[in-house]
Amino acid sequence: MKIACITFTYPKDSIKAFIGSKLLPKDWDIYWAIDEKDKDMPVPSNVSKIITKFDRGEHLNSKQMIYGFVEILKSFSEHYDIIIKLDSDTALYKPECFINPIIDSNSDFVYIRRTPNEYVTPISNGICYSLSKRCI
Repeated sequence: MKIACITFTYPKDSIKAFIGSKLLPKDWDIYWAIDEKDKDMPVPSNVSKIITKFDRGEHLNSKQMIYGFVEILKSFSEHYDIIIKLDSDTALYKPECFINPIIDSNSDFVYIRRTPNEYVTPISNGICYSLSKRCI
């Protein structure tokens, strides 16, 4: 089972993203999606860069961001069984919680709720979610 974890980050959050990346399983491929203007930003040795050229919006919510991320996901689904999107200010203490439901229960989408409206509207609001290849 091949697993990739993508974190959209920038220089201001790089220390938080670094800490989060060190808590991920060693067999996951870790990517930082970095805006083109920050392309020279250093990344840890266990991280690969994805340079994005689309408008990411204020909180990764622009139309261009959505379409750009869909293209990244489609590309990754050719090589990975599970793709995880992790916020740069988030650390996963139990990363298996994001892959086991996909592996063991044939789920396609696993996420964390973080705001009260997420209990009414079943959407992910960032933090972390995982998608199966089939879902993508």
